[in-house]
Amino acid sequence: MSMVYELKVTLKDVGVPVWRKIQVDSHTSFYDLHLILQTCFDWLDSHLHHFDVRKTNGKKVENVLIEPPDDGEDDFGFFGSVESFDEQEETVEKWLKQVNDKVIYTYDFGDNWEHEIVLLKKVSKEVQVEYPRCIGAKNLAPEEDSRGEVIMGQVDLEYPNAKALIKEINLDLKEIDFDQDSAQTSEPDYWKELLLKSKEFHKLSPWRIMTDDMIFAIEDPVSEELLFCSVMGQAGEMFGLAVYIGEEGYRSLLRTTQGENTMSLIVQMRSITLNFEDREELEKEEYTLIKTYDVPFRGRKSWPSYRSYQPGFYPWLMDNEEARLMLLAVEQAIEVFKEIEAGMRLPDFLDEDVVCAKVPYEKNGGIAFDNEFILLENYGNEASHSVELAVSELEVKRAAKLKKVEASIEFVVEYIDMPLQEEEGQRPIFPLLALAVDHQAGLIIHQSVIPEKRTPEVVQGELLKFFQSIGGIPGNLMIDEQTVQLLGALKQKLNLSIQTDNYYSMAKEAIEEMQSMSPF
Repeated sequence: MSMVYELKVTLKDVGVPVWRKIQVDSHTSFYDLHLILQTCFDWLDSHLHHFDVRKTNGKKVENVLIEPPDDGEDDFGFFGSVESFDEQEETVEKWLKQVNDKVIYTYDFGDNWEHEIVLLKKVSKEVQVEYPRCIGAKNLAPEEDSRGEVIMGQVDLEYPNAKALIKEINLDLKEIDFDQDSAQTSEPDYWKELLLKSKEFHKLSPWRIMTDDMIFAIEDPVSEELLFCSVMGQAGEMFGLAVYIGEEGYRSLLRTTQGENTMSLIVQMRSITLNFEDREELEKEEYTLIKTYDVPFRGRKSWPSYRSYQPGFYPWLMDNEEARLMLLAVEQAIEVFKEIEAGMRLPDFLDEDVVCAKVPYEKNGGIAFDNEFILLENYGNEASHSVELAVSELEVKRAAKLKKVEASIEFVVEYIDMPLQEEEGQRPIFPLLALAVDHQAGLIIHQSVIPEKRTPEVVQGELLKFFQSIGGIPGNLMIDEQTVQLLGALKQKLNLSIQTDNYYSMAKEAIEEMQSMSPF
């Protein structure tokens, strides 16, 4: 089953940050990735190239090349044993398995243009979105055969209009003539089966004996992520199933149990939900979906409503990949319900730090599931994941030259409840607001609205912009723990003094006041 891989591709050693953030089908061959990169960086495909695998499945490797079919030429620049693989046969998902896995794409062995390719995340396909696509870009790539001019500093690659650059790249990507035999495959349609299983789930009414704090998990056979499931309905108000996806979803589930406010949950949540509603409560597209597959529903609180929650995005109808996950969740929720009816006890995942999980295994050429108790110690703990430097060394060096400023400044980067929709029918986003408040003066001294997801790259970049705007680095920075985690290596690089607790959040109070005045 294919997913979408989000990659950051950085052109190295050209004087300024030049990168592209792209999304490709996980089945994409490295030959097709070569075509995509040629397009994204405006190369002419007039020189040789190869891919050098540096990190796969979380482990560093050496002397592994993915290259065009053997033409009888020797490999230059490598000594000792080199493993070589055909780029037309190798796929992205085979080598980029874990976040931060890395491959170097080298184009033109004379000018030696090296592109660092890093896997940022695996995401579900979105309905009516064409892949590959570019979702982020910074600055222009140099022209062919211009290494000398770049070294001499005679090439200006600065390009401030990122939106125009992304639009141009995506138009060019649509023109690529991919080999029809390559793995640009379409996914099966899961919706009819999901509707039928949802109907069976509703008929069983598992909320009769299951409460929403009886959490169980399912290991997805495709992504190997855990899906944390909660049956809703015993309170008699909302009936259905909530599914929290992976580590990000697990953190959402914990915030839910801790009583975090609704808006904060919605903008950060990674989950999908099945709710049973009255007919008149359905959105138009939900009713159309049900009628398209001709699966009959009738009665109060019996019509299925499917919702997707992703950090930074407005709640929306699930896409096809999320329908696959929900189908898996509903199927296994039915099995768990039957086992509980037969006397099985689920552990308290909060008090016991353990979850009962349905784990897949092969059986008679198919997949079956068995129960396994999984220890959740440190699962989903962001502090256990090291965050690398996500800005250029040049930007860090510029900031390091700034003087220290005697001030206590609170700095936050938070989603705000002011959804933006660029095009009709497109899923709206919750933009980020970067805000800096001088605690001694009680004044907002920096603010910036960013239509992006909260990533290390965005948070680190906005902090450096703030430093440049005031011409210095505050002696005391007051930053919440979640934002500090995204600063990662930047904190050490600049030797920042950061306070994470025991202060009154003026910034968050200002954000709440701004949102209360919003017309949305």
